[in-house]
Amino acid sequence: MLLTDKYADKIYGTITCYDRMIIQGYIPGWSHAEGMTGYLKANNVRIFDFSAFSQPLTEQTRANAQRIADENGIEIATMFAIVGNIFRSFLSIPVSMLYTLVIVESVRFMGVTNAESYISPAVALISKLASDTVAGIIEGYADKLSNLKKRYADYAYKLAQLNESYAKLEMRLPLESCYKLIIKPKKLANILGMDSVALQKEMVIHALDLLYFYYYQPRASQVLEYIIKNLSLEEIHILYYSQQLLKREKLVSQMLIDGILGSKFADPLSFYLSFGNKYLKQFKKMPALRKNKNTNGIYNQIRKAIQEDETVS
Repeated sequence: MLLTDKYADKIYGTITCYDRMIIQGYIPGWSHAEGMTGYLKANNVRIFDFSAFSQPLTEQTRANAQRIADENGIEIATMFAIVGNIFRSFLSIPVSMLYTLVIVESVRFMGVTNAESYISPAVALISKLASDTVAGIIEGYADKLSNLKKRYADYAYKLAQLNESYAKLEMRLPLESCYKLIIKPKKLANILGMDSVALQKEMVIHALDLLYFYYYQPRASQVLEYIIKNLSLEEIHILYYSQQLLKREKLVSQMLIDGILGSKFADPLSFYLSFGNKYLKQFKKMPALRKNKNTNGIYNQIRKAIQEDETVS
């Protein structure tokens, strides 16, 4: 039953407005200190443990808000953006003065006398321009911080999955140089049989995800550069060798056609064929890899490993 039907006898009219209404209220049992204290005691929660008690609900609320925002293409403002916009009016004053000075001097340079009288009607416009300039700087920097945070989370999650897949391979083949087997599907199939197919699929998905991050996610290349600088020798080998799976155009293309990423494979396949080799060249030239002594000779090892695998029947 609708609320309007249930309380029809108590509804006296409607209120319309341009945008929306905020209806404020309170929960009787929680609206005062004693009530909240009683609620916590009833749930066996000490007052000083309230933060830990409320944290799960806070995270659920934040996650739900983020989900709704993502579904509707809305970006939630960061704390930096909120604080920056509070002081936006003050910060725009010196910018407005600078714009005014530049415009006045430019008018004078063109030989116009009494330049200030021509600027007076445009004061509001200059003020708005200064405010928008400051807002652009604040929002731009806030977006940068937000994107960096998201990319670190993306890469941390994906590299954890990659290492988990590699650990499965190591558990099956503890005496082998497993990172070299990543790019040797034929040899891997000879050793593991059908089990190699699932592992190979996992590795290809991880490689394609990292390819997607690099080209479509803001600040991805910058974050990847930083992450590589802090990887151990083994982690560098795993990451580097797993990316070289993208050299196997026939293998990866067939997996995409077979539905590794779903039935609509045309766009992913086109993206992979267009950017796969270009990505590997850029990946190889990353300063973090070129300057890291741990990566010396890896590329030659990979090329040799691929050639060896091609000869395996």
